[in-house]
Amino acid sequence: GLSGVTFGGINFGGQIQSVSGVNMTSGTLLVSNDVALGADAGSTLNVNGGIYNPTNTPRSLTLTGGGVVNINSAITAATGTLNQVYSLNKYGTGTTNITTAQPAIFTSGINVNGGTLALLGAGTLSGGTITAYVKAGGKLLVNDSGTAIANRLGGRRINLDHGIFQYVVNGGTASSESLGTLSSNSGANVVQVTTSGQNSTLTFDSFSYPTGSTFLFRADGTGAAFGTNANKVVFTTAPTLSNGLIYRSVVIDANGTNFSTYSANGVGAFTAYNTSNSLLTSAATDTSLLTTSAVTNTRTLNALATNGANVTVGAASGSQTLTLTTGGLLVAGGTTSIARGLTLNAGTNPLALWVADGASLAVAGQLATTGFTVSKNLGG
Repeated sequence: GLSGVTFGGINFGGQIQSVSGVNMTSGTLLVSNDVALGADAGSTLNVNGGIYNPTNTPRSLTLTGGGVVNINSAITAATGTLNQVYSLNKYGTGTTNITTAQPAIFTSGINVNGGTLALLGAGTLSGGTITAYVKAGGKLLVNDSGTAIANRLGGRRINLDHGIFQYVVNGGTASSESLGTLSSNSGANVVQVTTSGQNSTLTFDSFSYPTGSTFLFRADGTGAAFGTNANKVVFTTAPTLSNGLIYRSVVIDANGTNFSTYSANGVGAFTAYNTSNSLLTSAATDTSLLTTSAVTNTRTLNALATNGANVTVGAASGSQTLTLTTGGLLVAGGTTSIARGLTLNAGTNPLALWVADGASLAVAGQLATTGFTVSKNLGG
């Protein structure tokens, strides 16, 4: 770290770089300047002796590479308050595991720019005033599977830019995590809850979702349905709904793939679909679910979901425009085609196209909007 180069080492492999096998540091790492620690793919670096900044100047700590870096010891500094010690930056496709409680407060920023930054074991981060940013290709993971510790992230705000926040529930006791605002800043973003059957509550202060993003709430593990005791995602300030839907948002859980809604039990699967299989009589406030083909005239819907074999929306001749104001189009299963004569529109908002794993969408018509988002976070 003496060079003060944040992106240090050979080919940005880190000033300390594990190139193969399992390696460790047992003595204290003195970092008077910005430093990077790295592990190449297939290798592991265990940081067991601590990391210490002997100066009063804030320094950045960068973790990089395609392997595993385990921070198994404390990050400390000469400053008595431990404030403004580091920014914490994660790069590369690998995983960094923080396994011990960290006294340092990363007031200069927490940035997951690639790979996984995980808190597990006894791992916690102090202080909650600085936002954790998760960029494209990055995942921030709170893993309670081994030990359930409440509020590992210190209540900080989570900002996703085509990123993933994952919460793994303990298998033997209840788990909970309270955080600041959840921001879906841009791109296709995900909150993933790996359920276990034990009670789980993930609480955010509020939900911020600008018009240029989409959001997926996904349950895996036992796949417990959102809105149940085993999988509650709640906001202290409830998100605004449009005719029952959270804007451009989908839920995948035990109920299948659905648009998302919000109630006293938190985020959940929307169920109040118009299931008439007719678009000619649907109201502008309806969210329709088609299981068979349907023609339409020019009209407005809240959102449209399809789930059936060879569902065609619209007619091959003529010209119709279907405006989907809130949720966009969700192909929850089967095969859906947009007929040549149909134009999909979202008014002044971007158009969200959701295609579930194993489903397919063919567009012979037109997409006419201020922009559109094709969501690839459903699988497939």
